[in-house]
Amino acid sequence: MIVVFISNNVKGTHFSEDGIHNIHAFNFKVNAQLDGQDYTKLQCSKLVSNIKTLHHLQSHMSSLSLITPVNYHCCPNSCICYTGDYQHFDHCPHYSKSCYDNQG
Repeated sequence: MIVVFISNNVKGTHFSEDGIHNIHAFNFKVNAQLDGQDYTKLQCSKLVSNIKTLHHLQSHMSSLSLITPVNYHCCPNSCICYTGDYQHFDHCPHYSKSCYDNQG
């Protein structure tokens, strides 16, 4: 038996087996603190079958939760997020690393 706790936003919604599988995949990604590259490696490894791309998973979870994600640039070392007082910075004040990779 699988028990899924859902918010009032989607109460009464019935999930397919595939939908529940992807909710569990998203939950694992968040709890294990996997970044996008690690999630993609997991998906490509075929250790777990039938998991969607990260973009698909995030879009699906956003529509279920009614939460709109906001992306921010962060230092590669995760020491700061370029928002608030740091929104106009383009290099980390601690490590002097660029907030952008080679692709911008």
